[in-house]
Order: sequence, then structure tokens, then C-alpha cells
Amino acid sequence: MKRAPAIAAALLVAGLALAGSNAIGTGGFAPPGGGGSVNGTEINPSAIKFNGAIFANNTAPTATGFCTSPGVATGVGSGAFHVNVGTACAGSTGTLTFGATAANGWICNCQNYSSGATRTITQTGTTGTTCVLQSRDWTGAAANWVNSDFILCLAFAY
Repeated sequence: MKRAPAIAAALLVAGLALAGSNAIGTGGFAPPGGGGSVNGTEINPSAIKFNGAIFANNTAPTATGFCTSPGVATGVGSGAFHVNVGTACAGSTGTLTFGATAANGWICNCQNYSSGATRTITQTGTTGTTCVLQSRDWTGAAANWVNSDFILCLAFAY
């Protein structure tokens, strides 16, 4: 049973549109340039737009601030990824910069996988291409990142 037309129709009814000029017909979903696929119940295009916002599965953000030499590894591009904050930590903030511009900004929800027992993360700012994160202790006070902290993030444009 081909579900792609039904799923695409449901996305359109919900006010969502697949990015690009995707062809939807009895043969299923055909992303432009072969960047995505449909596998039964799964739509995996290269980007989905939610009323002008972007979820891109091919571009991980870059990390600055945090500590010395932070790095980002992608799981699902801008949607889900992890950050290694680096070493020689002397600050409590870090910025994620995305390759796509959001109409209003980015919502970043990150959890500290390494130091979760003593640290939490809050988002303190956003622009069309960035979100700013701050490490905090459990009292809510700003606290330096811990060397090589591994944080897991979900990010969505709005």
C-alpha cells in the first residue's frame, strides 16, 4: 500500500508543505534532485517547511563560544544533533549557527548528556540563523561548561 500521497495530503491539510516542487501522484513522492525518499509510511525529503520555517536534514549547525574547539555531529541535520563543547572551558555560553534562515528564529532544546546531574541548559537568545545556549547549575546560576561535555539538541525554525 502506497501511503505517500495520503501523508503528503495530510501535511497540506495541516498547513505544511514539502520544500521544492515535489511531484505527488499515484507513483508516490518524488523529491526534487533525488534528495529524499518515501519508504511506505516514512517521508524523508531533504527539507520540510512549516509555514515558512525550515527543518533541514542535511545541514548541521556550527558551534562557537562554548569552550576551545567545540564540534557538532549531525544525527538528522538541523533537527537533531549533538555538540561536544570542547576543552579549556572558561565560559557558560555557546552559539549554534544554522545554514538556513528562519523567519523568526530557532527554538533549541538541548540536554547535557555528560553533566546532567549538575548542569542544565537554557536558550537565552535567537536570531534568524542562531540560537544562544547557556550552561546553568541546578540553582539556575550561570555555570561554566564542563570540559568535553556532550549535549544532545533538537532545533526547529519558527
